[in-house]
Amino acid sequence: MNQISIYERFVHKAIEEVKEMMNNCGDFEEEQNTCKSSANVQLQMEVGRSSYLDTVKMLVNFLDNKDEYTKRHCERVTKHAVSIGRALDLNDVDLFNLEFASLLHDIGKLAVPDQILNKEGKLTTKEYEIVKLHPIAGYDIIKDISFLEVSRDILLQHHERIDGTGYPLGLNDEKIDIKSKILAVADAYDAMTNSRPYRKDGLSMEQAICQLEHCRGSQFDENIVDTFIGLLKSGDAA
Repeated sequence: MNQISIYERFVHKAIEEVKEMMNNCGDFEEEQNTCKSSANVQLQMEVGRSSYLDTVKMLVNFLDNKDEYTKRHCERVTKHAVSIGRALDLNDVDLFNLEFASLLHDIGKLAVPDQILNKEGKLTTKEYEIVKLHPIAGYDIIKDISFLEVSRDILLQHHERIDGTGYPLGLNDEKIDIKSKILAVADAYDAMTNSRPYRKDGLSMEQAICQLEHCRGSQFDENIVDTFIGLLKSGDAA
């Protein structure tokens, strides 16, 4: 069995597990519309967020069973992304969708075989091509969950680049959702500052900031990088 066949088998298994768990899931879009038209917007939005956040965390636990690092990574990325979103004055609905997408942004790695995901050292070209499919796999895994309709698109785009050389769609600046741009910065920073299977020690905050600045305007949105660096330097980053 070749690597692509293995990958497809893992995707199918992950989708079936999630579908089984989500049989009784509600409709978040309807919840959002109700909240928007309510006089008590903030309270209802928070009630909806708490309810659906519990479900999202159950999905994240699938990752915990496969890769403990990935779960901790997603939690840290979520804190950074939401901090950036708040600093950029995103509204509550956008913040909730960004939060869900950040928690689930690596769920597509359920479809990546363990021997690739946890490999120490450099991946082969074929192995890296499989890893690069994880945004598509993540989208496919949650595509039938109605309250994640917006979040799945954010997730799908989080490895796109401003210069159009990212993956999986090769989108450029204006075609990338701002929430995906935020997630990309938060994701990259956490990956740089923490150990990974292929790298024992993470970079310091100062070193990671230098990398963000180096990729500002090519990989990452300039305003988002500047905003996040400001939060880091002021101690206001989550």
